[in-house]
This record gives sequence, C-alpha cells and structure tokens, in this order.
Amino acid sequence: KQTEKVFKSAAIKANERLASSMQGTLTPASMPWFSLKMRDARLNAIKSVADWLEDCTNRMYLAFRQSNFYSEIGEVYLDLSAFGTGGLFVTERQEWSDVFVGLEFQALTIGQYVVDENSSGHVDTVIRAMELTARQAMQMFAERGTLPEDIRKCAVDQPDRVFEFLHAVYPRSEYNPGKMDKANRPWASCYVARHGPTLVAESGYYEFPYMVPRWAKTSGELYGRGPGMT
Repeated sequence: KQTEKVFKSAAIKANERLASSMQGTLTPASMPWFSLKMRDARLNAIKSVADWLEDCTNRMYLAFRQSNFYSEIGEVYLDLSAFGTGGLFVTERQEWSDVFVGLEFQALTIGQYVVDENSSGHVDTVIRAMELTARQAMQMFAERGTLPEDIRKCAVDQPDRVFEFLHAVYPRSEYNPGKMDKANRPWASCYVARHGPTLVAESGYYEFPYMVPRWAKTSGELYGRGPGMT
C-alpha cells in the first residue's frame, strides 16, 4: 500500500540518504556524539567534577546502547527530512515497575499525533492515537489501570482484536511540588480507550517525555516544513 503509487524512487532514495547522513553525523552508534559540561566553566576545571561528568556521560551511552534508541531515531530522521516534523517518545521500560530496567524509545507515526506549544514556542503537549490488540492492552494496563470489561474478555476470546487508544501528555496546572506521587507530577499522562471512551490509566512525568523536532517553520506555524515538501 505504501509503494503502489510510486512511479519513480528518486525522491525516496534522496530522503533515505539524507536521513542516513543525519543519523551518521548527529547520533552515530559507533562513536561518542555528546559530552556533559557544567554551565559554570570554572567548575569544569575541577578534576572531581570532570570525573563525575565523564562517569555520567558513560552511563548515558550505556543506557542508549542497551535500548532501542538507534533503531527508532532513524525513523524520526526519515519523517523529519520528508515532512519537516518528527516525534520520539522516551520512557522507562516497564514504566509501571518500581525498578529501573532501562529506557525504551518509540518513533511516532506522522499523522497520528497532534502537538501544541507553550508561550516560548516549545512543544509541551502531545496527543497521539495508538492501536493495541486486546492482549497488548492487558499487558500495558491490567495492573495499573482500568480496562473496559469487554476488552478484558477479548483478551481471552479474541486476543488479536484491535482497539484504539489515545495517549495525552500535557502540563498539569494543579501540580504541587510538595506532594510525591505519580498523579502529581509536572506533566500529566493519560491513556484513554476510545471504546467508551474510558480513562484507562493516569500518571505523570517529571520531564516531558516527547521530543518533537521541526526542520524549519515560519513564525506562527506549529508544524515544520521539510526538504520533502520542497
């Protein structure tokens, strides 16, 4: 379906080469592509500080290598160069667990999410549509949310039946820094089953978990423009 109307592959090949070049120069898997520095340059001259920064950098590289980052970021570059907007979701693997078991990345499919910006022009709200089978929904929400009863029944009788969900992350206006729980963090996270609709799970994040780069955009635009449009 994705290629049945293609009559010439020059633009597709060009987009793939551009995305591959960006990945190889910006986020290569085979060599270091970032380091950490203190904002105060005087601190960087202190050996104990420099050693701590180097240790943190190495831990971050290890976390990237042990995750699916390098496969997912390639998909983001393909969207960014073609459509001018890309999306990447980062969370903990098994984020409902109390034990950190690594990072998990997911490239967003263009056209299946909407974004909004804050007053500074930074994306701080993402709502994305996602499809899950009944079995996948049970894996994600059985222990930490409220699934509609018919989805639970389908997990037994029709585990491959597909249901639509929405994931919304947005600034929580009633955030209370003195209260420590998953429902009181700077960014709200809500999963909604469109079957109903039903609020399936609600939690939050200390940092915004979506990265939404735009290739270029003019003043007043929300979504980007890419070379593919040209």
